[in-house]
Amino acid sequence: MEIIKKSEIKILSNPGVESFQLLNPENSKSERISITRVLVQPNNEQPRHKHDTSEQIWIAVNGKGILLLADNKEEVFEPGDVVRFADGDTGDQKRVMTPAQAKLIGSDYIVVGRPITAAPDPVSAYKRCVAEFCD
Repeated sequence: MEIIKKSEIKILSNPGVESFQLLNPENSKSERISITRVLVQPNNEQPRHKHDTSEQIWIAVNGKGILLLADNKEEVFEPGDVVRFADGDTGDQKRVMTPAQAKLIGSDYIVVGRPITAAPDPVSAYKRCVAEFCD
């Protein structure tokens, strides 16, 4: 039996994505199993990648996302869905939701990145997001 203490959990961050490395070969005796809790904020994504030496099983807990698969394929991923990636399979996820959709599901706040920072007019993009969420 093993117990992984909270202090032993590494958190990897990219803009709009946090990956909690709950169990992996760095903090466990397990050589093939990795368990990760990934939080993807609306309108953000984790680039496609693969793990050559481990299987991954994902369970969608809340929100709606899109799985980013090999060959630029995509698949909708919703609460209750389970997906298994075999060794070497390519995949990741992005979460997309408009400010209005976030408001409809009862969100208290939103995190918006590229839709504002990459917009030709970031101020207008910001105002549009605020109006959608707050009106």
